[in-house]
Amino acid sequence: MDHDRAEFVAPPLPQGAPSHRVRGVPLDVFHPPREGRRIAPYEVLVVESDPLDRGLLERALEEVWLTGKYRVVTSAREALRSLRDDGPPRLVLLDQGLPGREAETILSEAKAEAALRTVPIVVLADRPSAADLARAYGLGAATCFAKPRTLEGVRDLVEMLVFYWFLIARVPARPEV
Repeated sequence: MDHDRAEFVAPPLPQGAPSHRVRGVPLDVFHPPREGRRIAPYEVLVVESDPLDRGLLERALEEVWLTGKYRVVTSAREALRSLRDDGPPRLVLLDQGLPGREAETILSEAKAEAALRTVPIVVLADRPSAADLARAYGLGAATCFAKPRTLEGVRDLVEMLVFYWFLIARVPARPEV
């Protein structure tokens, strides 16, 4: 059975408002920043230690999310400093394969702090085992994905994540820091 698909039509932005767009849909219509609030100067924090995966994520973000701002760090220390000093972003993409137990450190410390608790953290894993998934979800990961190995796969994942977390999901407003 064929179903008609209703096409989403975004409301117009106020004159002069910045517009982050995915497939022509303005993202800031749904989560407009409040005046006077200190929030991260970027929307997405990418925590990725592998240079190849980091390059794929950066390229995909640039291609999919043309006007969105993101920041890339390579360690738990950098990620936690960025989260605490810059304020909470709207989304964190976290490499589960960081050296040692750094991904777990980021999850547990971020979820322990009131200002960061509601920031969705998406865990990206090379080959997630059942134990890895249970540990990530137990520490507060919003969701977990296996890392795609091609640019096209990474682009599709990034597009889906940005679309879901910025348009569909309803999350609490980022707290002031």
